[in-house]
Amino acid sequence: MNLRARVVGALLVLSSAAFAADEKITLRWNVLPQQRFEHQVKIAIDAGENGSVAATMHFAERVISVTDEAVKTSMYVPGVSVMASGALAAASATFEEMKGLKYEKECDLTGKALSLAGMSGLGSSTVDLLLPKGEVGIGDIWQSSFNPNPAIGEVKITYRLESFDRDTAVIQADLAESENLTVVKPYRFVVERMSGRYRSAEGALKMKLQGMSLSVSFSHQTIYPSKLRSNGA
Repeated sequence: MNLRARVVGALLVLSSAAFAADEKITLRWNVLPQQRFEHQVKIAIDAGENGSVAATMHFAERVISVTDEAVKTSMYVPGVSVMASGALAAASATFEEMKGLKYEKECDLTGKALSLAGMSGLGSSTVDLLLPKGEVGIGDIWQSSFNPNPAIGEVKITYRLESFDRDTAVIQADLAESENLTVVKPYRFVVERMSGRYRSAEGALKMKLQGMSLSVSFSHQTIYPSKLRSNGA
């Protein structure tokens, strides 16, 4: 390849990279009635000398209805496994009671919970993904909040589009730290662009509650589409 060809090739690469950096994408829930998903959620809590908890939960999900404004799904928890020790041993019952739970959830097309039937609360105690309302490019941010515990209060979440390719987008969720909450590993969501649902998520925090220091890690894996049997949802 002569010098001119190499220069032209380099310019083409640079121009295409610049275009990609300026490109905007739209992320929305895009699912169909009766579509099914399987989820595996792992939570580990380490309180040092006060004990620990390690729980794995399986969620089966079925899309009930889809409108221009919202998606309603049926959720079922077919299995829970938990190991706990020390002062946190009593927490195992809380996780085990979820086995067999069935509930319905309605979200708008950004994933924001609108209603919940069959389970208390709206899931505000966990870090979840809220998609942006409009087009976003790499580095763009949007915000939400969650309440992990009354002692900690409302925590602001700043989402940022970290990267994307043809199939997926990676979104980082930065939590506002405080005296009682420290981010150990920033939350990251790998989102399927076609469906708007995330394939995986993970993060880790440190929290101070009732005089105890807790290290909490979380991971979520989604099977899309469901490859399991009817899944009970």
